[in-house]
Amino acid sequence: MANEIILNHDQLEAIGYPHNKSAIVTAAAGSGKTTLLVQRVIRLLSDVSLDIPADSLAIMTFTRNATKSMREKLNNALNKELDRLAEKDSAEDRQKYDYLKKQMFALRRASISTIDAFCLRIIKENAEAFDLPLNFSISDNAKKAALQSQALKSAMEELYS
Repeated sequence: MANEIILNHDQLEAIGYPHNKSAIVTAAAGSGKTTLLVQRVIRLLSDVSLDIPADSLAIMTFTRNATKSMREKLNNALNKELDRLAEKDSAEDRQKYDYLKKQMFALRRASISTIDAFCLRIIKENAEAFDLPLNFSISDNAKKAALQSQALKSAMEELYS
C-alpha cells in the first residue's frame, strides 16, 4: 500500500506512551516526528473511554510549516476514521462516529502552534501577572539590536562613572 505508515519499535512505543504523561519527541528533520505525533494524538482522541477533549491539547512544533502540517494530518486522519466508521452499522461504531465528529470540531480550538507562538499567547493572556503593559509587543531584530546597544552603552557609562 502506498499510504501505509510503517513505524519502528521506538515510534510504536511513543505512540502507546501512557496517555496521562506528556511526550516530547526530538529527532532529525524528515524522521517522522509529525507522523508519530499525529498517530499518538489520534489514538488519544479516538479512545472514547479516555474522553480527552481535542481542545484540551497543547501541541507545539518548531516551525509554522510543521504546525500547518500537524493540523492537516490530524484533520485527514480524523476524516479517514470518520469515513471508515460511517460504513459501519453497529451502535458502538455510531457512538464512536458521533464522538469523533465532536472531536473534529473541538480540534479547531486546540492549541497547535509553534513554541514561540504558544509562549507569546501565554504571556499576552497573563500580561498583568507578569507586570507587563497590556500593549506590549515583541521587537524585531533591528529594534532588539538597538535596545541591546543602548543597554550596553548605559551599563558601560554607569560602570565608568
